[in-house]
Amino acid sequence: MHSVQRGSRIGGAFIVLFSLAWCGALYASIIMGAIKKGVNTPMTLFLLVFSLPGLVFLYAGLSSLFGRTVVTLSSDTVEVLRKGVGRSRCWKEPLKAFTGVLRRAVRHQSNDGPDYTEYQLLLAHSNPQKEVRLFNSLSSAGWDSAWHSFADLLRLPLLDESELGIYQVGGKAPVRKTSTPEGASMVRVDARGIEVRPEYGGYRFRFSNAWTAWRGALGMLIAGGTAAIARMMQPQYPNDTLLVVLTWVMIGFVLISFGSLLSLLRGHEELTVTRDRVEYRRWSGRNDRYRSATMYLPTAEIRSVTVKSDPLVRGTLAAVIIEGTGDSIRLASWKAFRVKLELMRGIAAALGEVTGKGAGAFQPDIVLPGLRQTQRHSAVLLIGAIAAFFAAMVPLMWLAFHDRPTEQVPRRAADVAGVKPPRDRSVSTESSPEGAETIRLEMKSLQPQQNRVATRSENAPLPLSSTSTAGLRNLPEDHGEVWYGKLSLGEEPQHFPIVLAAGAPARLWLDRNRNGDLSDDGPPIQSRGTSVFAAEVQATVAPIEKPLSLWLYTNDRLWKERQLTFYNRTQLVGRPIVGGREFLVVVAERGRHDGNFSNDGIYVDINRDGKIDPSSEYVPPGGGVSLLGRRYRFEVR
Repeated sequence: MHSVQRGSRIGGAFIVLFSLAWCGALYASIIMGAIKKGVNTPMTLFLLVFSLPGLVFLYAGLSSLFGRTVVTLSSDTVEVLRKGVGRSRCWKEPLKAFTGVLRRAVRHQSNDGPDYTEYQLLLAHSNPQKEVRLFNSLSSAGWDSAWHSFADLLRLPLLDESELGIYQVGGKAPVRKTSTPEGASMVRVDARGIEVRPEYGGYRFRFSNAWTAWRGALGMLIAGGTAAIARMMQPQYPNDTLLVVLTWVMIGFVLISFGSLLSLLRGHEELTVTRDRVEYRRWSGRNDRYRSATMYLPTAEIRSVTVKSDPLVRGTLAAVIIEGTGDSIRLASWKAFRVKLELMRGIAAALGEVTGKGAGAFQPDIVLPGLRQTQRHSAVLLIGAIAAFFAAMVPLMWLAFHDRPTEQVPRRAADVAGVKPPRDRSVSTESSPEGAETIRLEMKSLQPQQNRVATRSENAPLPLSSTSTAGLRNLPEDHGEVWYGKLSLGEEPQHFPIVLAAGAPARLWLDRNRNGDLSDDGPPIQSRGTSVFAAEVQATVAPIEKPLSLWLYTNDRLWKERQLTFYNRTQLVGRPIVGGREFLVVVAERGRHDGNFSNDGIYVDINRDGKIDPSSEYVPPGGGVSLLGRRYRFEVR
């Protein structure tokens, strides 16, 4: 007869798919970045470090998906084969060495979820490490019938468990009993996540870490989403304040993932206290597949149970230490301070009961402030280690996103404001006498966007007059005081007549098609806010095919001079191919706004990080910039 026990296939498949997507996305980013932009060493190192949790989760998922325990029952032998990813373990035991089929209900207390009961059937053995699990379920359905079926099949007695020991059904004497006398109070630990059970002529303490693989996967998911948000928001936040905050949040969730991985790798700890000895075991791997540590201490040699740090290693976390005459057992170092105290009292009580000496013989006087000071000292060291990790990762991310070229772009000269580029209206490149290639961009091929780059500029004045010289028709009537002006925009100025009717609120008419008729330009533009006039105005200026967004306003001081002022909120964005690579470029007005983009220079994303740094990535009119090892000049028409 074969009994096959597996891990969670659904959970394993989910973790494998998630890990493959996680690592695949990171490695694809490294490869595509190297192909498109060249090798960015800080970014590559950061992505490689960020992929490590995914690799460990991949191993855990594969172990859950393909790992299994096969129990083969024959007429005289029990064979157990445990298979995992890359390793397996097999052992045999004669059937007559087992004492019966044990029914056991295990109550679990969890720090991060509801309590639950696990219903088990075991082949009981005099050596607890050789017990074989036959049945395991979170439901009691079929538990009792399977118990009788296994006992009949193997011709072994039925064993049941109570607080005082393990009994054969129908028998009077216990097969195994605890040393707790009838009527005595049981040893208890008032802390979630720690299970205490009378067993093996004494007590067994079982406890595990609170974090789980699911919490780690959620931490990685949130960390990845935070990194993506930080990356997308870079162009909108040149000062990187939000990027740094999101980076810290992302690293915090990465630490949660590492903590969950540590919990998965460390497994759980067990301490068995009997009359003869104290045995400590630590298990690791999915379903506690591997025993990573085992220690023994004779009960007669135990002197005390305390909570303190390792005296030989300064700064270590405080732990529960069972001290013997020649050796000691250290456990529960990652538990909370209160849990350590409760566990210490429980172990001392268990030792007191099995030896008959009482808990006071093993629990010395405790000075809680001193213990808490030790715990605080260890916590400070742990926080320091985390801060050091932050100190290493945050600059690494900053370098990854801000890898600047060594050659700085020249600043704009004061006398280039009137420079006009050639009138070639095609997008092309050609070599100049100085050896630099000239790249010409058509304005109509660029995409208008609002306020992509913060620039140094000044508003343009727009004087008003009480009389009109534009020969306008269909002027507004009965609107009170009316003033006239002319909005001049573009390289070869295009004049847009305007009419402002002062009132509450003020209104403005714009002759958008410049035909002298105000009746075919839509309704008047109404003022916003509390000033004399403030509103957005749109006007189409050749050769740009889409309208520009202008902000016109006046205040009490300007209105005394009968004057409006305006600035252009539109900037032109493009992505030309230079040397086989795509570069982000932004054309924005500098100096006094006039709707003419041909004499303002250009911003070029030199390091191709997806955003513009106004201080180092501005190229003035007639200026050059080095891209991919060659010199280029940009002209905008």
